[in-house]
Amino acid sequence: MKHEKLRIWIRLLLVICGLALIPVLFVPMWRIDLVAPQYPEGLMLLIYPDKLAGNVDIINGLNHYIGMKTLHTEDFIEFTICPI
Repeated sequence: MKHEKLRIWIRLLLVICGLALIPVLFVPMWRIDLVAPQYPEGLMLLIYPDKLAGNVDIINGLNHYIGMKTLHTEDFIEFTICPI
């Protein structure tokens, strides 16, 4: 079987695609907006590859009242895998 080298434009495209993944570590992967009359400005939960941000404490307080588990970064294995 003959092995051909990758063309230069394919190599360049691979490098560009790899570099395009770098911003993923700094921008949220997911954003959840919650609206309720008690919170006229709304609540926001931002999910980054390695942490939770936004109004996490308020959302955890509300989760307590409805019997839902609180959100903690340590509870998600994804936060240890995604940055790698």
